Amino acid sequence: MTPALLTARGLTAATATLTIGAVYLGTVNPWLIIPPAYVAVLLAWCARCQYAAHRRVLVRHEQARRAALGLELLDGVPCCRLADHSGGRAHRADCQRPPDPSVELNSACCAEVFVSLGATHEAQCPTLTSRSSAA
Repeated sequence: MTPALLTARGLTAATATLTIGAVYLGTVNPWLIIPPAYVAVLLAWCARCQYAAHRRVLVRHEQARRAALGLELLDGVPCCRLADHSGGRAHRADCQRPPDPSVELNSACCAEVFVSLGATHEAQCPTLTSRSSAA
């Protein structure tokens, strides 16, 4: 159990208590429903955010476990918040997902550059600039 899950459960219990209190106060005076109902909605939103944080922690742990074991990473689950908002096109610096090799292959000027990591080029390569170890 993560701290976020513990907080979310507490907020959910407080939301239920305030909702019951709002219903009871509504029998006394309908205007008395507004304050506890407002706070209950606010706490329900906070609980939802905490449940989402709990799920993110679980996904991060699962992704790290899979990466450590050399297993395939989960595709349907975003690896970081930036990937979630960009549709998987961008990743944060601390993202656990390895970079997409097709992006590097498509940006390479020739196949030999991709294989040698920039050290050598093919004869027909337009750039013919090799990367030295001093650079």
